Order: sequence, then C-alpha cells, then structure tokens
Amino acid sequence: MKGMKKIMINDLELIENFHLLNDKKVVLYGAGKIGQSIYLKLKSIGKTVSFFCDGNPEKWGHCPRCTDDESNDDIKIISPDQLKRLDQSEKVVIIITVQNTQSIKQIAQLLEQVKIKTKNIYTSYGFELFYARNMSKFNITKDYEDLLRKFYRMRNQSRVLQNRAHRIGGFINDYFENFMNEMDNTDIIIYQPGKVGSITIKSSLDKMGIKSFHTHRIATILEVDGLEDIFAEVIKNRKIKIITLVREPLIRMLSLFFQGLSVWNLERIQSENSFLELCERWMIKDHTDIVMGKQFEWFDIELKAVFGVDVYAYPFDKERGYGIIQQGNIEVLVMKMEKMNGLEKVIGEFVGAPDFKLTNANESSSKPYNYLYQNIMDVIKIPQAAADRYYQNNLRMDHFYSQEEKNQFLDYWKKYIV
Repeated sequence: MKGMKKIMINDLELIENFHLLNDKKVVLYGAGKIGQSIYLKLKSIGKTVSFFCDGNPEKWGHCPRCTDDESNDDIKIISPDQLKRLDQSEKVVIIITVQNTQSIKQIAQLLEQVKIKTKNIYTSYGFELFYARNMSKFNITKDYEDLLRKFYRMRNQSRVLQNRAHRIGGFINDYFENFMNEMDNTDIIIYQPGKVGSITIKSSLDKMGIKSFHTHRIATILEVDGLEDIFAEVIKNRKIKIITLVREPLIRMLSLFFQGLSVWNLERIQSENSFLELCERWMIKDHTDIVMGKQFEWFDIELKAVFGVDVYAYPFDKERGYGIIQQGNIEVLVMKMEKMNGLEKVIGEFVGAPDFKLTNANESSSKPYNYLYQNIMDVIKIPQAAADRYYQNNLRMDHFYSQEEKNQFLDYWKKYIV
C-alpha cells in the first residue's frame, strides 16, 4: 500500500547489541508455547515482558499461564491496535514468537497495516541466539549459567549423535534393505556435497513416487567394520544412477554457515568477535569436513573413492550446465545448481520419468534463519582470499564454470569482497 512504512526485521541488530532490550517495553507477538518460553527466558535474566499480543480477538484481555512460572504474572494479551497505541507513547521492542516464515511475514504485514513505527522488531530465532550468545553477560547465578551450559552442550551432543545414527542407519536401511528387495529396479542415488540443491531433487522424485536414496556421505560410513565388503558386493552387478550437483562456492559457504547454526552449539556462537565477524571468518576457514568444506574435493574423497568415477576425467558441458558419465554399471548425472530449473527434461530422461517436474524445497527463505541471513547479506564483507581460493587458478571450479560465468558471479560479489 502506498505510503505504508515497510517493517524491517533485524535479528542481527539484536544479537550484536546486548543492551538493546534495556529501558524498553517488551511485547511478545504470539502467546503460544514459544512466546511463553521466551517470556520465561526474559524473566530469568531480569527482563520484564509488558504484554503479549495476538491477532485473535478471542485471546484479547486474557493472561496466558506459563506452566513453569510459579508467580503467574498477570501479563495480558493485547490487540494489534492496542500495540499501536503503546508504540506511539513508549519505546517498544516486539519479538515475533512464531517460527514459520510465512506466519512471520503475515505478522509483519499486519504490523505495517496498523502503522507500527518501532524499528526494534525481531524473531524468536534471533532472540534465542541473543540469549545463548550473551549468557555470561546476564545477571544470573553461576550455578544457573553452568546448568544452562550443560543443557546446551547435551542438546548439541544429542543432535550430533542423532545425525550420525540417522546417516548410518538410514544408509543401511534405505540402501541395503530397500534396494536389495527390488533387484530388478535401477538404483537412484542423490549423492553430493551439502547445500547444492539436492533436497529439491529428492523431494521432486518423492512426489512422483520414484524411490531414491539421498546422502552426502558414503565413504565415511563404509569405514564401519564389514560394510565396505558388503557394499561392494551389492553394487557389483547392479545398474546405478547417481545424481550429483555443484554450486557457486561463496553462496554455498554462506548457506552452510546458517545451516549449521544452532543455539545449542555454544562454541560456534559464543565469541569475543561479533556475530558478523564469525560469519566472515567462516568464509575463509579451511574446513576439514568434506561435506561442509571444499565441495570440489568432495568428488575425489566420496564419489571417486566409493564408485571409482572421476568426474574431472570426463567432459562437462558448461553452457548447458550438465554432463552424463557412463562407466560400467554406473551412470552419473552432474549438474550445476544454477542451471537446475532448466534441466527438468534431462533429469526426467535420466531417471526414466518423462513428466518429471521440480518441486522447490529447503530454500533459505523458508528457514527460521531467513531474516538473519538477509541481515548478514546487507553488511557482510568477504575476504579477498576467500574468493581467490575458488576464482584464482582453481582448475576444479573451472571444470564446471566458464570464465564468463565466473565474471558474472564476481560482479555480484564485488560489493562484498574486501
């Protein structure tokens, strides 16, 4: 609507500014479980919540009861119009306590409609990072801080162990059991480094009822005693189709930073450096994890090591954005993510599905970190060395990308590179 003030959500501002909540009326937009959880966290650090707010008229005037709060503070739920009046007379901070990005967008639009003027609007994701990152600065007891740290550490370790168990268990179940039960069918494996668009391929195949196995790692899983010999026997006489992808490396590394971000991983987010600096340092770090690190080396450490296919020994059509490799019983479709939307027909022919259509999935715009990602992109400075790693004398990147494409990428990045 013409003349309407655009609501800007700046989670980075909250994460970087420890004192931002001081001397302001804090309003939690949303009185559900997330809102009540944030209320309790704010209370634990001596911050008062003035009101909850909600768009549902049936909730107005009521006081949600937080089950873990024995004091039962009478904090009422106000309407958006009441929030507007408060915003006109007081300094207000609004924390949107939903995680679904579409719901956040709808709430932001509603705040625009009622002409909220405060610039202090944040998401629950931004608040959780603010809380975990600044834990040692809050006026809480040492015992409580130690308890929180132990809790975060246990949650992070649990998440890591669950991921490892899922990778190994999923590999055995989905590959060895499911595919061995259908020996007449061709095996389709979506096998690539992380954050190159593979979930979109997987989701699209699933939607069409085409069975496939999705993984970033096989070589490391085969290190489990006995699996390597079993795997070699399973694939020996089978027709296997592998879909793998590459992506412009700088945007991929940024995506990896946010994908791996977790409020439970205190070592990642607690630092004397600013959060922005943590992101910038990530871009130049020499990552040891092959999935999280140098994607072009992944093809040797995983694909070549497991299936004996060296993608760099075969031609790649840079203009069309894909190449197909036939080596014995293994057939590999290598694609550039940037060209993927124009390759539906190629993918369909490769998997034997002429009507194949892509279904976009796992996009950053649908992630809870979406607004923080946008905030970072507004201000990030990428070290020249991070760009040079890929764009200067990198024969492996040159295998997939033409000089013209590289120039186009660098033209986009030039305002960020220092």
